[in-house]
Amino acid sequence: WGSEATKFTVDHAFRALGVQRVSLTVLEGNEAAIAVYKKIGFKEEGRKRRANWIDGHWEDSLSMGVLDEEWAEMYWKNN
Repeated sequence: WGSEATKFTVDHAFRALGVQRVSLTVLEGNEAAIAVYKKIGFKEEGRKRRANWIDGHWEDSLSMGVLDEEWAEMYWKNN
């Protein structure tokens, strides 16, 4: 469900709101979320090292994003 809900939200942002990019920040320890974001087309755009202290250790913060033309190529080419 996570992939479908995320795809729906991103698609709405591009189609209905007309944004040119969608970006997000996620902690490196959230491997499930990172996998979902990559699966639907987000790319890692940056990394803030040792951004958060979590459960006794530092974790990097990842910046990820997808552009409208990338999204269109992946999801709208047959529509």
